[in-house]
Amino acid sequence: MRKVDAYIHPALQREVNKWKPNRAGTFLAMASGQPFSVNGFYNNFADWCREAGLPKECSPHGLRKAAARLLAEVGCTPTR
Repeated sequence: MRKVDAYIHPALQREVNKWKPNRAGTFLAMASGQPFSVNGFYNNFADWCREAGLPKECSPHGLRKAAARLLAEVGCTPTR
C-alpha cells in the first residue's frame, strides 16, 4: 500500500478550523446549521465557482470524479 499525502491550502485549512459541529453534522451546511438540499448545494456550488472565476462547467460531480481519478492513479481503491 502506498501512502498519499494530500496538500491542504492554508486558506482552506483556516476555514476548516473555524468549523463548529452543527445539526447537519458536516461543514457543508447552510447558515442555519441545516444540511443543504441537493439542489441547494448545487446552486451554492455554482455561486462559489462563479465567485472564484471558475468555468460554468464546474460541478460537484466533476470535482468528486477528478479527486477519485487522482486517487486511483496513485493506487488508492474504494477499500483503502
